[in-house]
Amino acid sequence: MAGVTLDVNKTVVPNAPGISVNPYWRKTLMNAVYGNAINYTDFAANFQNQNFITNTITSALAALTPNGAAYLNEADFQQPNWKEVFYGANYNRLNSIKAKYDPLDRFYALGAVGSDRWTEKTDGRLCRV
Repeated sequence: MAGVTLDVNKTVVPNAPGISVNPYWRKTLMNAVYGNAINYTDFAANFQNQNFITNTITSALAALTPNGAAYLNEADFQQPNWKEVFYGANYNRLNSIKAKYDPLDRFYALGAVGSDRWTEKTDGRLCRV
């Protein structure tokens, strides 16, 4: 499955307020969305397809689009360099905000700011790194 959206903007927004997504979104002309069909009877096939997306498709697109970005809700959950791709230069600022308002790291999401301080065990439990 694949799709491409074309988002056109006449100008780059000057002096735009801080945002949480990667700042390259302010310069984005095209957004590629791709995925794979889920096989409800063959988990191994799903795993293989997802690894193909991560290791072949995503890496090929990254080579074509240096400094590209991805939107967390539509991204590869196995994105290797997720801090850079999802947040870019905003990551440190967002991490400071999280430390102020969530000092105990109560809020967690895979690929969210601060999620690298946790690891998921094979039984699904989250444990601090």
